[in-house]
Amino acid sequence: ASLASCTLPPSESQIESKNEIIQSKGEIVLLDYAFSPTGDKLALFDNSGVYIYDLITTQKTSFLEFDNSNYTTIHSGAVAFSHDGKQLAISGKFDETEITIWDVESQKPATSIQYLPKNHFVTEIEFSPNGNSILIRGTNTEVENCQGYISDKVILRSIGKNKNLFEMDKCKIYPPLYFRFTDNGRIFLYSGSMSAEHTVYFVESSTGEIISQSVHYWTDDGYHFYDVSPDGNTSLIEKIENEKRMTYLLDTKSNNELGSIEGRVVIVYDKNSFVVSGYNPNQQWGFWKD
Repeated sequence: ASLASCTLPPSESQIESKNEIIQSKGEIVLLDYAFSPTGDKLALFDNSGVYIYDLITTQKTSFLEFDNSNYTTIHSGAVAFSHDGKQLAISGKFDETEITIWDVESQKPATSIQYLPKNHFVTEIEFSPNGNSILIRGTNTEVENCQGYISDKVILRSIGKNKNLFEMDKCKIYPPLYFRFTDNGRIFLYSGSMSAEHTVYFVESSTGEIISQSVHYWTDDGYHFYDVSPDGNTSLIEKIENEKRMTYLLDTKSNNELGSIEGRVVIVYDKNSFVVSGYNPNQQWGFWKD
């Protein structure tokens, strides 16, 4: 089923221009969103606050409102449900602001994560399956070692002990830095580069230990995107063919091709269910099964 129309990501100049208009008009800008594990709630994080929608009744609840709705950067703000749906992690809207973990039912803060790297805006957060740790992605806007580009940092933070279990830095140019918790409690982490080289990590989410680290090289055929299914058994490779964006499904262990889908897989529900974003004149989001 077609879910919604989708446009190509804006350029940096378009973003800056749009931000100026937004700030002058006081418009609402969506920064992040998260579905509850049961799929009946949607949390929206925008520059004015965090709101939860009941997807059955469409009722909107104001969960958290910000004192200042100014929108300062395109890369700030993140929200995530815990895997049992009882907690909601909400980042600050500005750099170096703590992440607060809230009790969804009472709408009261349960704990906070205060350590964040200097000059970093939180752009993505995700709970580990057991809820004992949280994966944080932050963007540094004051670059020192990336030759003029902004940099990303991924931190696996223990919630109870409030300490870092795993850290990784990457210069944020074009290639993606992508992660996913797999069903066995590990973290799949893909780190691209401007060359044909990319690195795949599997990290134990309870300890931060690197289980495996492998470097891969693609040819000049245009492969440049990588993901893995929640069970860790299916890899997804993106390639441009005849001006069409194709995703190839590969067996992770053997690297044998299992099938292909036109478009980019943006969410993997299980090994056979995908949300796909198409890139063509009639761009659509679609849900694919089997």
